[in-house]
Amino acid sequence: MKKTNAEITLTQALPECIKENLTEADNPEITAKKILETIRISGHSGSVAGLPHGYENYPHELRYTKGDGIMLCSTPVIPYCIYSNESGDGNLGIGLMTINVTGKIVCKHLGLSAFGKDGRGLSELISAGFGLGSGPQPQKYFESFVHKAMRMVLPRVIVTDGMGFSEGYDAFLHGTMPLLRDNTRFISLVGQGSRNKMIAPLGTHQQWMTLIRENVHGYHQVFALSASLASMLLKPAGMDISMFHFYGGSTTGKTILLQLAMSVHGSGNEPGQKGSNILRWNTTSNALERSLADFSGLVACIDELGAHNNRGFSSTLYNITSGESKIRMDKTLEVRDNFTWNTIILSSGEMSVSEKLSSNKEVLTGGLEHRTISLEVMPEDSCSLLAEDEDVSMEALIGWADTLKSGLSEYYGTAGKLFISHFLTQKDDNGVLLPADNIRQQLHQMITDETESFISQLEESDDDDDDKAISLSAIQKRAMKRFALVSVAGKLAVQWGILPFTEEQIEESVLMLAYHWQNNTQSRYDPETSFMTALRTWLLNNLHVQFSTLGIKDDFLASSRSGFLDAKTTDILIYKDAFSALCAKHNMSVAQGAKALCDNGYLTPESEGHFKKRKRRGMEQDYYHIHRSFMNSDFS
Repeated sequence: MKKTNAEITLTQALPECIKENLTEADNPEITAKKILETIRISGHSGSVAGLPHGYENYPHELRYTKGDGIMLCSTPVIPYCIYSNESGDGNLGIGLMTINVTGKIVCKHLGLSAFGKDGRGLSELISAGFGLGSGPQPQKYFESFVHKAMRMVLPRVIVTDGMGFSEGYDAFLHGTMPLLRDNTRFISLVGQGSRNKMIAPLGTHQQWMTLIRENVHGYHQVFALSASLASMLLKPAGMDISMFHFYGGSTTGKTILLQLAMSVHGSGNEPGQKGSNILRWNTTSNALERSLADFSGLVACIDELGAHNNRGFSSTLYNITSGESKIRMDKTLEVRDNFTWNTIILSSGEMSVSEKLSSNKEVLTGGLEHRTISLEVMPEDSCSLLAEDEDVSMEALIGWADTLKSGLSEYYGTAGKLFISHFLTQKDDNGVLLPADNIRQQLHQMITDETESFISQLEESDDDDDDKAISLSAIQKRAMKRFALVSVAGKLAVQWGILPFTEEQIEESVLMLAYHWQNNTQSRYDPETSFMTALRTWLLNNLHVQFSTLGIKDDFLASSRSGFLDAKTTDILIYKDAFSALCAKHNMSVAQGAKALCDNGYLTPESEGHFKKRKRRGMEQDYYHIHRSFMNSDFS
């Protein structure tokens, strides 16, 4: 494959074994090309070089030589590699090269599934200029040739569904660039994602570093760059997907944060510009899932949360942080192959996740609190790394932003490849390449240590008041592991010369954002609000099914009853058993659930501190008296 100047320059900066394996990955194509060039100038003599037994190439045909001989193709063909998935039981195919009908040397990846479609799967070869016959008989002979070629000792190339690590953690596909620390099992990786070719470098890493060094001076910006690198380590770290959402007013630099993060891997163009890799929230769930799958293994950036107008935003959040698309059927009612992804998601918008949920009368649940972390951005945050006494004018802030906007469309795509190459090729104290398992264990320990350090620092008591000691909740401690991964990745990038900061600046940036997040009560999971939301949803679905009006004989339900409606006020009189079951389902004690309703003015107690009321005439149980206004209140 022909490389750009940026790719050639970047390759020279890679660790030696990665560089050597990249060169060797091109050798099969180079060898096949040399054979074809020899055939081109050979006149009418045949060549068996690179072919299975019984076949011969001529300048204008591939022949089966046994018996009377059969022309399989009116152009010469050389098989040069075998394709398969990592386990060898799927995505089987072969790499073929020819001098096509126009005289150009071309290569194509032919999957074996092409032969299961009455030969129609060979249309890509024909359109590329392979001289295949269109009838079933020539194509049957060509299929036999391919099967025999696959039994040859050819180099193996792994076909992956997306970008990221191989199963053995000894290789990483970044865009179209296969980064291998060892090529004994396979010589290369190729991906099937539609975005792979767009993840390519432009300019040099030094140019990108200079742009970052001179114009990045804020905690959030350093965090975004570190998070983009950390996203590639989710798999070896054994961690699930998380979303960091940057929110704030207009002109606070939120979109630039996404541009910085994406420039680590590919084009840092603004959303909407040609070649931009930044996604939009204004799309369907199906399209968003497909796009996330395309960026799996790298980082996914999504702009303008406020533009998301689909119902059930909490469901969307759960889906995108699950790493797997919903099961869907096609027109023939067959289940489609679902999409999967493994990436940190960086998002931006003018409202926080909890505010967006509240606008849909939804609440932030415990599971979402540590998976979707909202980080507020202020205009002054773009200089938060500078000394407090350093005066920065608004003109300077605007100048940095404008320089980044233009520069990130000119220099990008180098940091990610360099970072993961250094990660793959870490060595021990004696300069010996560490086994992949040791590298993973080392990463786990670094994340554990950083998590404990963050929790310890955030829980330190105030020097002037020991009573102000902070105690992080279990959910917040889980979130600290996500912050720790970002910090670890940023520090490694500094050690390897990939980010122009100090390790202290990385830790300070990540820790300050973690501190502000855990102090932001708006972004916390509130179990009481979550319970009340669930209770109201249950009542909406069951009010006319399991509740009849007390004292009205004709309004009687034969099915199971959960309580009554008051005849005068239509207040809800829910039986103690039904209320207790709902509380237990949502991990609330009955006292906690009733108190939450009472404190918010939605429940009338029997007396102060006693929430359950004695049963009325016609009722079978004691009950809890919930006001009808509860059904329409926006307590979220």
